[in-house]
Parts: sequence; structure tokens; C-alpha cells
Amino acid sequence: MKLVKGGAELPEGPVVVTMGNFDGVHLGHRRTISFTLKRAESSGGAGLVLTYEPHTRLVVSPPEGPFLLTTLEEKLLRLSELGVEYVASLPFGRKVAGMDPEEFARKVLVEEWRADEVVVGYNHRFGRGGKGSPSLLRKLGEDMGFAVHVVGPVLAEGDVISSTKIRKLVREGKVEEAYRLLGAPFVISGTVVHGDGRGRKIGYPTANLAVPGRKLLPADGVYAVRVKLEGEAFPGVMNVGTRPSFGGKERSLEVHIIGFGGELYGRKLLCEVLTRLREERKFEDVESLRNQIAQDLERARMLAGERR
Repeated sequence: MKLVKGGAELPEGPVVVTMGNFDGVHLGHRRTISFTLKRAESSGGAGLVLTYEPHTRLVVSPPEGPFLLTTLEEKLLRLSELGVEYVASLPFGRKVAGMDPEEFARKVLVEEWRADEVVVGYNHRFGRGGKGSPSLLRKLGEDMGFAVHVVGPVLAEGDVISSTKIRKLVREGKVEEAYRLLGAPFVISGTVVHGDGRGRKIGYPTANLAVPGRKLLPADGVYAVRVKLEGEAFPGVMNVGTRPSFGGKERSLEVHIIGFGGELYGRKLLCEVLTRLREERKFEDVESLRNQIAQDLERARMLAGERR
């Protein structure tokens, strides 16, 4: 997969563009992206995923608190796994947000990216105030010379899959349900930073992860994870919360990696969150906590093996 900055970096021939935030790269997004790649293949052209950075909501109507299902890095990883050839990260600021739909179509889709075909989801909005709809895009395409394809919703148990619904599930700690709608585990990536070393003192060293402030974390609790580090995968246990057994007050994220004994400070980890093992709670003594952690690790080891 190639991250491109302009249409000149695309090969000669037809260009099929799909655009959107694609936060989470869930099953609905995957259908749209798959259709885009098939159109590109059938036309002998290039399939381009045009994603906004930052997420349009963060510019137009910033939500309170963490919001993103995927950081740009995590999103690019998921797109690469889907076989996407070309990705462009469109800087989304007040200038782009202020374009009317016609200006956006002309300057971004036609002049910058040479779009011959454009693929959007059924509810995609673009242009100032979200005035651009799929039906308007069709009309603009007729005027400007590009074809438009609109991909319908994907349903799960009768409900439309959406990033909004998945965010709610993650906030509630329902990561297995989120997994089903995403089509892959919810991921959290971050850099290992120094903590207080308490995990090491009780025999279970943990890596403290620093994650971007806008990244959504699941509800406080203990989770089974699969940790990826430089091409290798390990089972692990992740704790999200305040660590009440140690009198903690600030929310943090720490991971114990099963079967790894090397140095981690300053390295990047990616955690695939498989299931919620239990709520975070305060233990009466260290021995009780140590026994519970041993049980958590055993369950996590089994789950990581089952869900390869």
C-alpha cells in the first residue's frame, strides 16, 4: 500500500476514488472499499481511498472526550490488510470544511485526484455544512465527467452498522460485539512509557502505553488481548482504569505480555482487544491480586490461541 499526496503519484489510467472518515474501518466501510477495488480492477485503473485527517467531527463539531475508533496509523494498518493499493490523507481544516459541494468535487475529486469514478456510502456527506449528498454527487459527476456509485448499508441483526454504534459498544466494554461489527478486533496502539513499576514488584511486569488523547478506550476493566510487536504476536492481558488496589486515581492503560521478557520502553505496541475478562476491582492484599492475575493470564492465553 502506498500513501500518496497528489494525483501525480497515481499511475496512468482510470482512477476510482472512495472518500470518507472510515473511522474503525468497520464492515460497512469494508463493503464500500471492496466495491472500489473491484471497480478499479475491472477498469484496469487505480483504486484510491481518500480519508479525512483529522476526522471531520473534530473540526466541524468537536465532541467532548475521546472519540476515535482508529488513529490514522491504525486506520492505515486496517486498509493495508484489505489490500488497498493507494491511500491519501486529505488534510481537513476550515478551508476544506468551508468548500461548497461543487467546489469540493471540482478541486479535490477532479483536479487533484483525476477521479473517473467515485464510490461513497449511502449516507456520506461532503462540502460546507454537509450539504453534499450522494444524489447531489451524482449530478455533479454528470456535469464534471465522473461516474458515481452509491453503496448501501450493512446490517447486523437488523440494525445498520455505524461508527457511532461501535463507539457506544467500546465505551461500554462490549468489545466482542464491537469485534463482530468491525470485522476485526478493536485495536489500541501506543508507545511504551515508564510507569511506577508495581507490576514488576508482584511478578507480572506491565508495559504502560501512552495513547493519543482523542483515541477512544474501552470501559475500565481487564481484557484479553493479542499484542503485536515488530511482526510477532503474543497473548496478553490489558488493564484499563485507575488500579484501585494501589490507590491509583488517574486512568491508565497497561499490558502484561505473556512469554515476552525483553525491553519495551520507547517501543510501539499494537493491542487487538479480544474480550473483556472482568471489571477492575480493588483486592484486599497482593496475594489475592496475584492469584487473580494468574487466572486472567490463563484465560487470555487460551483466547488468543482460539482467535488467530
